[in-house]
Amino acid sequence: SREWLYDWLTDLGVSFENLARPAGNSVPRLHLTRAKGLGLVEPIYRACLRHPNIQFRWATMAEDLIVSNDRVTGVTVRDLRRGTPHDLRARNVIVATGGFQSNLRTVLANWPSELPRPSRLLVGAARSATGSGHELVREANGRVSRLDHQWNYVLGLPDPRDPSGTRGLAAFNFNGIWVNAEGKRFTQEFGDNKVALRALLSQPGGTYWSVFDENGKDGFSI
Repeated sequence: SREWLYDWLTDLGVSFENLARPAGNSVPRLHLTRAKGLGLVEPIYRACLRHPNIQFRWATMAEDLIVSNDRVTGVTVRDLRRGTPHDLRARNVIVATGGFQSNLRTVLANWPSELPRPSRLLVGAARSATGSGHELVREANGRVSRLDHQWNYVLGLPDPRDPSGTRGLAAFNFNGIWVNAEGKRFTQEFGDNKVALRALLSQPGGTYWSVFDENGKDGFSI
C-alpha cells in the first residue's frame, strides 16, 4: 500500500501531516491529510479530469444492476433532475456505495450478537447511507456478508432540530467524566470505542451523562 496508495497520492499532490494510532489498533495507521477530506479528494478529482475515459455523473441514482448470463454487465441509473433512466454498460462493475447506518432496521437486524441491544439508537450517518446498494447486489443474486461488523459510536446527543427525535449529533468533552443513571463512573471515557460501547450498553437504560465544571466547559464540542 505504500507504493500503490501513499506514493501515488503524494505524487498527485496530497499532503499528509500526521500519523495516529486509533484505539483498538496495534500500530499507527490513521494518516491525516492537510485540509482534511478536501485535501484528499480534490487532487484525485483533478487527476481524473485528465483522463477522457473517466466520467462523473452527478444527481444520478443507481436503480438496478444489469445481469446477462449470470454476469453483471452494467447498471440502470436515473437522472434525478430530469427523471430519465439510462443504461450504462461496462466490462466490470464495482458496487461501492458505503454503509447502512442510517437504516436503523438493518442496523438492529444485524446487531453484533455479543453486544446487548440498545433500547434507543440515534442516526448519525449520512442520510443516503440506507443500504440500497446491498439491495441491488441481493437482487442480482449477489452475496452480502459481515453486516454485523459495525462501528457504532457512544457520543450520541439527540439533535434538537430533528422533530422525529431519531437523528443524533456527536457531542463530547475531553474534560468530562461519564456517569450512569446511578451517578457512577463506568468506563475510561476516551479509550477504545468498542470497550466504551459495551460498557455503555450494560448501563441502566444504555444512557450516560457527561459531567464537567465551569473550567472544563470550553472543551465541549458538537
